[in-house]
Amino acid sequence: MKILETVKGISVLATSVGVSSIVSNAIKFVTPISSMNPIMKVCVCVGSFALSTMISDKTSSWTGEQIDIIADGIKNAIKEEDDNNGES
Repeated sequence: MKILETVKGISVLATSVGVSSIVSNAIKFVTPISSMNPIMKVCVCVGSFALSTMISDKTSSWTGEQIDIIADGIKNAIKEEDDNNGES
């Protein structure tokens, strides 16, 4: 189980960092920050951080859930195979 938790942790971390970077870059690409006054620049930066963090958090949770579902499916398949071999 330790290997599964390690793989899950690495996957969730990679997903979080990747999604956060993608969202931040997308916001930077579509937001003309150079033409904004200083207050709006701060607001856009704070909003960008909040949005990328929220999306990253949700995506990371989803990734963890999918890994758990796959692991449970594999465990159940192995258990069923063991049970079927024991009946022979």
